[in-house]
Amino acid sequence: MEKIVGPLISVIIPIYNVEPYLRQALDSVINQTWRNLQIILVDDGSPDNCGVICDEYAASDNRITVIHKENGGVSSARNEGLVVASGDWIYFMDSDDWLELNTFELALSSAEKTGADMVFFAMDYVEMKHHYKRSVLRHIDETKEGTWNNLKDIQTFFMFCSGGVSSCIIRFDRIKNIVKFDPNLRAYEDMIFREDCYPYIRSFSYIPNVCYHYRKTPGSAVNGRIEPIKYLNDARSRSERLKNCADLFPEKKLLLVFACNEYLNSVSRVSQMVFSSKALSRAEKRQYIKTVIHSSYYEECFHQFEKRFASKMTKLSAMFGRPSFASIYVAYYCRQLYYSMLSHTGRL
Repeated sequence: MEKIVGPLISVIIPIYNVEPYLRQALDSVINQTWRNLQIILVDDGSPDNCGVICDEYAASDNRITVIHKENGGVSSARNEGLVVASGDWIYFMDSDDWLELNTFELALSSAEKTGADMVFFAMDYVEMKHHYKRSVLRHIDETKEGTWNNLKDIQTFFMFCSGGVSSCIIRFDRIKNIVKFDPNLRAYEDMIFREDCYPYIRSFSYIPNVCYHYRKTPGSAVNGRIEPIKYLNDARSRSERLKNCADLFPEKKLLLVFACNEYLNSVSRVSQMVFSSKALSRAEKRQYIKTVIHSSYYEECFHQFEKRFASKMTKLSAMFGRPSFASIYVAYYCRQLYYSMLSHTGRL
């Protein structure tokens, strides 16, 4: 019988309507070179055969626990997993993605070497047949391993970190029974959870290896499952929560600026959703964008606009001053043209 030693990692996987991809996801977890795993599969009332597949895997691997529940959304499913998790570390994976087989071994090695409570790794995005790397870090050398060990450095790291909960492992005793997912959110719930963990984390480390493969599918939030209004409301909720925790960190002013700019970036993402929508007329699209950019909260955030925290589309729309409907539309069109050129040249 295989002897399993070392820290236990609890892997929580919420599962809903991903039958074509589920086996690849599960195989990438059960075949990890790090064997000491508690694998928690939460079947969130999936209407396809996902529940049957989960039970099949559990029957052949005693590390797997399956929870079958009524559909309540990804946050509800992850919270169910947190209730039964007992590991030294916690990890959340999406059920249509997959991991490199040495992910946990690399992450735990970094934790042991640095003493970090949260270990990040790089990820790539998979869209149709194209792969492109997107690091979890911005404005930091993504080719080198890094460690952040004091509050000021952590705050600097906070400013430049993107990605959700699937790009890191977290030392569980730091957040157990403290941080949970907000079931009222349909967008940004994973980023908000991760950011809610930061006040309890003593240090971070980052490894540049691409360990996580994120599959962009038509069912994802940015591809239309979430209504633009709901998406933007959740984005504002995230922005306001970031502001509310600013007092916990030395660089309070910097965090406030970051929170405002993240909301502006969300407006750019929502604009993409609106402009690409087939359900809205041209007049409705114009009215929606105008309503958003003339709101008092947008005005408040734009007063804190800084290029270093802005996405490419946000920068382009603000190139000549305060964004207008026309400048946002031009930015959207340029973005579409840019990605179309990359696709045709095979660089996407």
